[in-house]
Amino acid sequence: MVLRGLKDLGIHTVCRFHMKLKETDIPSHEGPFKGAIDFLVALGTPVLASRDGMIVDVIDAHDKFGPTEEYKEDLNYITLLHENGEYSQLAHLARGSAMVSLGEDVKVGQEIGISGNSGWMTEPQIHMLVFRLEADEHGFKGLEIRFEE
Repeated sequence: MVLRGLKDLGIHTVCRFHMKLKETDIPSHEGPFKGAIDFLVALGTPVLASRDGMIVDVIDAHDKFGPTEEYKEDLNYITLLHENGEYSQLAHLARGSAMVSLGEDVKVGQEIGISGNSGWMTEPQIHMLVFRLEADEHGFKGLEIRFEE
């Protein structure tokens, strides 16, 4: 998936403000999650759709978070299906911050949520995964996220 609007890898259309990419090799970036990127952002940062798509999953009911695996089920996220058959998921949203509904069509740059503390995390961030569905034991495969100027 190519994301538009980047001047360098520190400026991204996922959020409205400059952010820093976080290098990591934790479980949420391995196996089927390979290719995921964490963007370090301030709490309350608006989260934007990175491409046009349709909302296929919205979870924003959780307010628990922490640095251990016990918090992995407390994740707030929004998943989009894109025209090319790929999906993107933006995670670690604030409780109750989703601005979209299932089945809604969104445009690139549209505000869809707010960053917050939820799930397995150690610091404020937006976790982004681009993936496609697979007929294997995981059901999906993470893809490399590509950027364009």
